[in-house]
Amino acid sequence: MAAPKYFRPSVHHESHKAKRTRLSDMISIKRFILQLFAAVLFLITSSAFILYAKSKVTGYLAEAQSYTSQLQALQSQVTTPEGMDKLQTVLAAINPIIKKAALMTYLVVPLVLFLLGVIFLGASFYFSQKNPKQFKVFMLNFAIISLIPFAIVSYLLVRFIQSGNIFLTDMGIFTAYLISILAIIYVTFIAYALVHTHPLLKIPKHAVHLSVRKLYLLFPIFLALMIVITALLSVVFSTYLSVSSKSLGLSTGYHLIALIVVLAAVLILKNSLIALIVKHSRSP
Repeated sequence: MAAPKYFRPSVHHESHKAKRTRLSDMISIKRFILQLFAAVLFLITSSAFILYAKSKVTGYLAEAQSYTSQLQALQSQVTTPEGMDKLQTVLAAINPIIKKAALMTYLVVPLVLFLLGVIFLGASFYFSQKNPKQFKVFMLNFAIISLIPFAIVSYLLVRFIQSGNIFLTDMGIFTAYLISILAIIYVTFIAYALVHTHPLLKIPKHAVHLSVRKLYLLFPIFLALMIVITALLSVVFSTYLSVSSKSLGLSTGYHLIALIVVLAAVLILKNSLIALIVKHSRSP
């Protein structure tokens, strides 16, 4: 005797559900691949630009240093009007070179890295969301949120570079700078995760509140993410050394594989932290 119709399993319903699950999995994989692609592009473009900027600044400094012998020769002549004129001429030639080096170091490099970060890291955060806002709106909000933290972190890093060995000899100052930079990045990361769920003007307040209220839950994962990112930078540097040595071989292949693996680990941790932030941002 056949079972009543309402007791029979709906094959069509199960098939439709399975298709929806497969479609969702495919979308998740696609979003992860797009995040990976954006992150790889950021690493390639930022690394290439840093190398270019380094070569330009090194060239400027070498050009300025070429006037050292002339300055040394003029030391004994500065007491005479003719010697002062020659010194002024040499200094006038050096000043534009120093200005170019300073402009490249303190303006062009931070500005270009900021734009690359907004474009590629912003895209990576965009693709990590299941139902993000319109792309242009998301990227604009991402850029606005990035401005102040980037300016503060850049200032702290410049002070770190300019102060030389003081940070290595005074661990108190070094620790204060390190904690400040980590705290800024931590709150900023939470703000990025809230871009698609909160109005722009309310994001800073919610980010600070959530960063403190769920510190015990979010910060350990964030710290693990920072450690893996540090490992990623180390792999990037070792890969660069392997490629620049022009001895392309098995070791270079291992470096590239390690680079992809560590980068994938970074994205997995990032997405897990974003999901956790979004979940707790909706809870009281």
